Amino acid sequence: MGVDIDPIQFAIIAVLNLMTGLTTPPVGGGLLATSSIGGISLGEISKVSLPFWGVSLLFLLLVTYMSAISLFFLNLLFNSSGYPHANRSRN
Repeated sequence: MGVDIDPIQFAIIAVLNLMTGLTTPPVGGGLLATSSIGGISLGEISKVSLPFWGVSLLFLLLVTYMSAISLFFLNLLFNSSGYPHANRSRN
């Protein structure tokens, strides 16, 4: 049983999930590092980064459910050079 997803799209989804996970509490290693370097409390930096989380989650949803978004630039760059996944677009 295989999953019908482009490997490039899967990699983009994985990176976006990792980025979101590193910047959200309670585990958020990136958030903890930023608060300690900047000398700001975790609560303050969490409030400031709320718009970033919203935009990143919205972009993650768009990329996950609309594969044409994540493969658009690959199609532009590699359509004529024979990239094997360039002509496949799954929606």
